[in-house]
This record gives sequence, C-alpha cells and structure tokens, in this order.
Amino acid sequence: MRRCHGDCCTAMKKRQYSINSILYLGILFFLVILAYVLFKKVLSNTLSLKSLIVYVGTPSCFIVLFIYMLRMKDNVKINFIIVSCSLIVSLYFCESTLYYRDLSKSGIVPNAAAAKKNGKHFDTRTRLEILSELNEKGIRSSLSFSPRQFTYMSKPGLIGGITIDSKLIIPLGSVSHAVIPLDNEGGEWTYYNSDEYGFNNPKGLYEQGLDIVALGDSFIEGTGVTVDKNSVALIRKKCKKTLALGKSGNGPLAMLGTFREYVKPLQPKIVLWYYYEENDLQDLKYERETQLVKYMNKEYRQGLQMYQKEIDEKLLQYCVHVLSEKKKEANDKRNYAVSLAPRVFIKNIFLLSRIRERLTLKENPFKEKLPLCKQILEQIKDSTDAWGGKLYVVYLPAHASFIKDLTQQQRDTLFNRKEVLNCLASLKIPVIDVYEAFKTQGDPLSNFPFRLRNHYNERGYQIVADEIIKELQL
Repeated sequence: MRRCHGDCCTAMKKRQYSINSILYLGILFFLVILAYVLFKKVLSNTLSLKSLIVYVGTPSCFIVLFIYMLRMKDNVKINFIIVSCSLIVSLYFCESTLYYRDLSKSGIVPNAAAAKKNGKHFDTRTRLEILSELNEKGIRSSLSFSPRQFTYMSKPGLIGGITIDSKLIIPLGSVSHAVIPLDNEGGEWTYYNSDEYGFNNPKGLYEQGLDIVALGDSFIEGTGVTVDKNSVALIRKKCKKTLALGKSGNGPLAMLGTFREYVKPLQPKIVLWYYYEENDLQDLKYERETQLVKYMNKEYRQGLQMYQKEIDEKLLQYCVHVLSEKKKEANDKRNYAVSLAPRVFIKNIFLLSRIRERLTLKENPFKEKLPLCKQILEQIKDSTDAWGGKLYVVYLPAHASFIKDLTQQQRDTLFNRKEVLNCLASLKIPVIDVYEAFKTQGDPLSNFPFRLRNHYNERGYQIVADEIIKELQL
C-alpha cells in the first residue's frame, strides 16, 4: 500500500515537473522575444510608444501570465498549455504560409519557372558566364559595379573602395566604354555599352547645355529591359540631351555623391530624382555607416572624373580575378537567395512579420531615415535652384504596393508613402507620381515581368516615361 502510495506521489511529482517545465519554456520563449526586441529597438533608437505597447507589452503580459500559471492546479495548467500551444502553432503556421506565398510571388526566386509556365524561353546563364563569353570573344566587358559593392556589400578586393595614388576612392560609376551585362528578369539577358564614366548612356553627352539628368538606382540603369526601352532612353527620344546617372543599389547618399561629382559641373535645366519606395530608405540605413556620408559636407568631392582611367584598370583587374577564381558574383540572384533565405526566414517567421504587417502593427524600420533623406534632397534642391535649374522627384511604386489583400492603410504605411510625400511637399519639390499612374492603369502587376517582384517590364518603363514627358511637357 505504501509502495503504491509512494509510486503515485512520484508519478504526480514527475507530471507536475513536466507541466512546470513546459511553462518555464514558455517564459523563456517570451523572454527571448522581449530581449531581442529591446536590443533591436534600443540599438536603433526606435523605441516609440507604439513599440512599447506592441513589442514590449505583449511578451511581458505573456511572461506574467505564464508565471501566474505556475501557482495554479495541474488541470488548469494543462488546459492553459493546450490553448497556448495551439495558438502559437497556429500563428506560426499562418506566418509560414504567408512567408512562402509572398516568396513565390517575389523576384528572389528564379523567374525560370514562370517563364516556362508562360511558354517563354529563359536564359539560365549567370552574369559571370555571360562575362566570360564576352571576354573570350575579345570584347571589352565588365560587371556593373555600384557604390554598395565597395561599402556595405563589399567583397574581398573591393572592401572600402579602391586605392589610387594612395587615396581610397569609392567609384560611383563603372568601367567606361565596355559592354555591361545587366539582368535577365524577362528571360533574356540585357546589356548596354557604357559611356565615358560607366553609365548607361550614348557617348558625348557630358557637356554644358544638358536639358535633363536623371539620378537613381537600377531603374535608371535600365535593369529588366533592352537598352532602348528603359524610361530615360524613351525620354531621350523626345529630348536628346538627357543623361542617365544610376547604378543598381544606389541609395540617397550615393545619389547625392553622383550629383556632386557628375551633375553639378553640367548644371542641367532639369534634375529628375528617381525615388523607389521599397528600398531607398533601406539603402540609406546602410549608406550612412560608410564613407558616402562624407557627401553630407557640401564641399566634399572625390574628383572621380579625373580618375576614370585608373578606375577602369582596377575594376577590370577585379573582373579578371573573379573569373579566374570562378567565384559567383555577389548579385547573382540564385546564390543570393540561397544565402539570404535562412536568415530572412528565421528573423521574419520568429517575429511574425507578415501577420503584423496585415494587422498594421509592424513599423517600417527605415522611417527614421526620412529626416536624413530630407536633408539630402534639400541640398540637391538648393544647388539646382542656384544655377536656375529645377528638381523633380519621380515616385516609383514597388510590386508589394499592388498586392490585392492589402488595405489602402496598409499600402500607405508599408513604405511610408504619406510621410515621404509630405516631406517632398514641405520642400516644395514637385512629384511625378508613377504610383497613381500604375494604379489608374487597371492592372498594375502587368507592369512587372511575369507579375512577380521584379523591376518593371517594357510596359512599366513606358508608363514612367509617359508620366515624365507629360509633366515636363516635352
């Protein structure tokens, strides 16, 4: 009898220990979330009242609730654990489903499957394979270099920039007079012949009397379409003296540097600043930690035009080195997806990113960079006004802005659209709003290759050009 009673006590203690262990794990789980959120928010100085309520208050309440449950009877604890586990599993199942659904619509995954589905050929060669073939034919060719490859996304051999005459230089253009392979988002590889400073322009445009200069990132460089179908090339058909100064990955500081190095000496009549809502503030977050921040000094210049010959030599040497080592290029989307996906998955799934987005509980972490962006635009405007020119901002919408299951409020908060437009209004900078043009066009996603998260297709770039031509009355 005593043995039976003792066995029952032992079993009850084991059961109680198991139940309490699960509760302690729950407490630890929410403590990890709380510690991570506090670390990220305090570190980035974004601990607002909303952050305290949503990101600190919620896990804190669960921690208190789990601690309180330790004092309850076992049957109450078990019911609580069942309900809590069911809720947590359901939330993470929904988050995982949303994650993979969004990923399937994203340009992060190869477009080859979509091309096959549409009966369209898709060239699966990598950028380095293209470059190797061009070199074998004796054609002067190069990768498309951009400032971020020397700063926050640098690779061995490019870290911090390139050294010329004992001076560290961050190129803002690329190799001059070379064939540059761009991308194959639409299925076929696109190329351009670079100009005197490595940008996508015809030769001989760098002279006084320019009508228009367009600043931006890959949308200015023309990613996704042939050289004659990007928006600047289409504008050039109406206004020949139009110059495109954009590189993939450029953020506001790189664009400010490009303005200082190449635009200001030319003093064009019109400066077009292409603002891409999805990542320009994101790029600024990283750019501000690099040497590019020196351009905030109104007198700072690297004098890049006089170093173009040396820049060509260094970058071509790097291309030869990469090919000889058979390395994969940093912007190869297939490799990029493999390296990026696990980190993004863990971070986004763990913090229920997509559920919070749909409940409008997720703050845009790049909103805090808007004041710095405003300062940059103010500098550009003041300089342009000083020589009698005029600055326009071309607002480019992202694929995510047209996802059907987002409310208008979610669309506005997703990329801080209202705040950006209010900022531009306060600076009295006219805006050419392509977002509204896409929206009224009826089927916005048809402006993206295969309706996926890519750059624009020919139709999309044509709409951009049409809106600019209409506003400028060309």
